[in-house]
Amino acid sequence: MNSELHAEATWTSGDKLWLKDFLPSQLPNARILLFGYNSNVAFETSMAGIREQAASLLGRLVSKREDIEKRPIIFVAHSLGGIIVKQALVEAKLNGAFETIRDATYGIAFFGTPHQGGNFAELGDIVASIVRVVLRNVKNTFMEALKKDSPLLDTLTDDFRHQLEDYDILSFYETLQMGKLGVVCD
Repeated sequence: MNSELHAEATWTSGDKLWLKDFLPSQLPNARILLFGYNSNVAFETSMAGIREQAASLLGRLVSKREDIEKRPIIFVAHSLGGIIVKQALVEAKLNGAFETIRDATYGIAFFGTPHQGGNFAELGDIVASIVRVVLRNVKNTFMEALKKDSPLLDTLTDDFRHQLEDYDILSFYETLQMGKLGVVCD
């Protein structure tokens, strides 16, 4: 089966990226696209947040898929990237311009995606806020999306739940505690 894999983040082995360098040998007919974004919430000078990154993802996919709109898509997303993928698919359902992306999406693999927020996002938000004030940078929605019981995440979860039956979904999440920190993303 020809399928397209798409990821927001990659794991590395030395200077190799597993999606780009190792996966093609296992799936030689797959077309692998990487979607990168600046998730550096402390030093970010852009107001671009979840919705803007989701719109960017959809726009890039449409441009890369001209003449192959029916080719299946499997999203592979890590952490905040999973939130962006969910937002993109919600937007695709609401906007007919992205219907081909939604229709072609076969599945999603979530790796450590904080669907209900992370356990240490509050602390990260304090640090990011201090750095933003010192550097006079604007705030974006990344940290809000990572907070436990975030209204942004609650809304996204509610909007996305109507699509759960449309895709095959795999979720990989933490079960082991990291010392005294416990589980970061349950």
